[in-house]
Amino acid sequence: MPKPLGRVVDSGVRHGADQRVYYFVSVSVPGQPRVSIGLAAGRRAPDGTLTTDILVNDVEGADRSPGFHEIGYDERSSAAPVPTFGYFVGPAQRITGTVDGRQVDARLARWSFDKQVVVFWFDPGELAPGERLDGIIARDGAGRRL
Repeated sequence: MPKPLGRVVDSGVRHGADQRVYYFVSVSVPGQPRVSIGLAAGRRAPDGTLTTDILVNDVEGADRSPGFHEIGYDERSSAAPVPTFGYFVGPAQRITGTVDGRQVDARLARWSFDKQVVVFWFDPGELAPGERLDGIIARDGAGRRL
Protein backbone atom coordinates (compact mmCIF):
# COMPACT_ATOMS: atom_id res chain seq x y z
CA MET A 1 0.00 0.00 0.00
CA PRO A 2 1.59 3.31 -1.05
CA LYS A 3 2.12 5.89 1.69
CA PRO A 4 -0.20 8.91 1.40
CA LEU A 5 1.43 12.24 0.55
CA GLY A 6 -0.07 14.80 2.89
CA ARG A 7 -3.38 14.65 4.69
CA VAL A 8 -5.98 11.98 3.91
CA VAL A 9 -9.30 13.66 2.97
CA ASP A 10 -12.44 12.22 4.59
CA SER A 11 -15.31 12.56 2.07
CA GLY A 12 -18.06 12.18 4.65
CA VAL A 13 -19.30 9.05 2.81
CA ARG A 14 -19.40 5.81 4.80
CA HIS A 15 -19.40 2.14 3.82
CA GLY A 16 -20.32 0.28 6.97
CA ALA A 17 -17.67 1.28 9.50
CA ASP A 18 -15.22 2.45 6.81
CA GLN A 19 -14.74 6.06 5.69
CA ARG A 20 -14.51 6.87 1.96
CA VAL A 21 -11.24 8.82 1.67
CA TYR A 22 -9.07 10.44 -1.00
CA TYR A 23 -5.29 10.86 -0.88
CA PHE A 24 -2.31 11.48 -3.12
CA VAL A 25 0.46 8.93 -3.59
CA SER A 26 3.75 8.91 -5.51
CA VAL A 27 3.62 7.41 -9.00
CA SER A 28 6.21 6.81 -11.69
CA VAL A 29 5.26 6.98 -15.39
CA PRO A 30 8.08 5.89 -17.74
CA GLY A 31 9.32 8.81 -19.84
CA GLN A 32 7.14 11.33 -17.97
CA PRO A 33 9.30 13.00 -15.31
CA ARG A 34 6.67 15.70 -14.62
CA VAL A 35 4.08 13.11 -13.54
CA SER A 36 4.86 12.13 -9.96
CA ILE A 37 1.51 12.05 -8.13
CA GLY A 38 -1.68 10.07 -8.42
CA LEU A 39 -4.99 10.51 -6.60
CA ALA A 40 -6.36 7.47 -4.80
CA ALA A 41 -9.95 6.80 -3.77
CA GLY A 42 -9.96 4.38 -0.89
CA ARG A 43 -11.42 3.40 2.42
CA ARG A 44 -10.10 3.93 5.94
CA ALA A 45 -11.07 1.28 8.50
CA PRO A 46 -11.72 2.20 12.14
CA ASP A 47 -8.18 1.00 12.98
CA GLY A 48 -6.73 3.47 10.42
CA THR A 49 -5.88 0.87 7.76
CA LEU A 50 -6.17 2.28 4.24
CA THR A 51 -7.41 0.30 1.22
CA THR A 52 -7.03 1.79 -2.29
CA ASP A 53 -10.02 1.15 -4.58
CA ILE A 54 -9.15 3.35 -7.59
CA LEU A 55 -5.98 5.27 -8.48
CA VAL A 56 -5.94 7.91 -11.22
CA ASN A 57 -2.96 9.84 -12.55
CA ASP A 58 -1.86 11.70 -15.64
CA VAL A 59 -0.01 9.63 -18.22
CA GLU A 60 1.69 12.56 -19.98
CA GLY A 61 2.41 16.23 -19.45
CA ALA A 62 2.66 17.66 -15.94
CA ASP A 63 0.55 16.66 -12.96
CA ARG A 64 0.54 20.23 -11.58
CA SER A 65 -0.40 22.05 -14.82
CA PRO A 66 -3.46 24.33 -14.41
CA GLY A 67 -6.89 22.82 -14.95
CA PHE A 68 -8.59 19.45 -14.59
CA HIS A 69 -6.65 16.21 -14.48
CA GLU A 70 -7.82 12.60 -14.73
CA ILE A 71 -11.32 11.94 -13.38
CA GLY A 72 -12.02 8.66 -11.60
CA TYR A 73 -15.17 6.73 -12.38
CA ASP A 74 -16.17 3.50 -10.64
CA GLU A 75 -16.35 0.99 -13.50
CA ARG A 76 -16.88 -2.02 -11.27
CA SER A 77 -20.13 -1.37 -9.36
CA SER A 78 -18.41 -2.86 -6.33
CA ALA A 79 -19.84 -3.51 -2.90
CA ALA A 80 -18.19 -0.22 -1.84
CA PRO A 81 -19.00 2.07 -4.81
CA VAL A 82 -16.58 4.95 -5.37
CA PRO A 83 -18.11 8.41 -5.95
CA THR A 84 -16.84 10.18 -9.09
CA PHE A 85 -13.69 12.15 -8.16
CA GLY A 86 -10.63 13.96 -9.45
CA TYR A 87 -8.43 16.98 -8.95
CA PHE A 88 -8.06 20.47 -10.34
CA VAL A 89 -4.99 22.73 -10.18
CA GLY A 90 -5.85 26.40 -9.68
CA PRO A 91 -7.95 28.75 -7.52
CA ALA A 92 -11.21 26.78 -7.81
CA GLN A 93 -13.83 27.66 -5.22
CA ARG A 94 -16.68 25.77 -6.95
CA ILE A 95 -16.74 22.80 -9.31
CA THR A 96 -19.93 21.73 -11.04
CA GLY A 97 -20.57 18.75 -13.24
CA THR A 98 -23.37 18.36 -15.77
CA VAL A 99 -25.20 15.10 -16.36
CA ASP A 100 -28.38 14.81 -18.43
CA GLY A 101 -28.73 18.62 -18.41
CA ARG A 102 -28.65 18.82 -14.62
CA GLN A 103 -25.89 20.58 -12.67
CA VAL A 104 -24.34 18.82 -9.69
CA ASP A 105 -21.97 20.54 -7.25
CA ALA A 106 -18.82 18.73 -6.18
CA ARG A 107 -17.43 18.79 -2.67
CA LEU A 108 -13.91 20.24 -2.44
CA ALA A 109 -10.80 19.90 -0.28
CA ARG A 110 -7.39 21.51 -0.82
CA TRP A 111 -4.35 19.24 -0.72
CA SER A 112 -2.24 19.79 2.37
CA PHE A 113 1.04 19.65 0.35
CA ASP A 114 0.02 22.17 -2.35
CA LYS A 115 -2.96 24.50 -1.79
CA GLN A 116 -3.30 25.05 -5.58
CA VAL A 117 -4.41 21.42 -5.89
CA VAL A 118 -8.12 20.88 -5.20
CA VAL A 119 -9.52 17.38 -4.68
CA PHE A 120 -13.18 17.09 -5.70
CA TRP A 121 -15.83 14.39 -5.47
CA PHE A 122 -19.55 14.14 -6.11
CA ASP A 123 -22.10 13.01 -3.52
CA PRO A 124 -23.19 9.51 -4.60
CA GLY A 125 -26.81 10.49 -3.82
CA GLU A 126 -26.63 13.21 -6.50
CA LEU A 127 -24.38 11.49 -9.07
CA ALA A 128 -24.43 7.70 -9.07
CA PRO A 129 -20.93 6.17 -8.95
CA GLY A 130 -19.83 5.33 -12.49
CA GLU A 131 -22.32 7.72 -14.13
CA ARG A 132 -20.41 9.78 -16.71
CA LEU A 133 -20.38 13.56 -16.62
CA ASP A 134 -21.36 15.41 -19.80
CA GLY A 135 -19.20 18.35 -18.71
CA ILE A 136 -17.35 19.84 -15.76
CA ILE A 137 -16.56 23.48 -14.89
CA ALA A 138 -14.42 25.13 -12.22
CA ARG A 139 -15.10 28.67 -10.99
CA ASP A 140 -13.07 31.05 -8.84
CA GLY A 141 -14.39 32.94 -5.80
CA ALA A 142 -15.90 35.65 -8.02
CA GLY A 143 -17.77 33.04 -10.08
CA ARG A 144 -15.49 33.36 -13.13
CA ARG A 145 -14.88 30.23 -15.14
CA LEU A 146 -11.32 28.95 -14.81
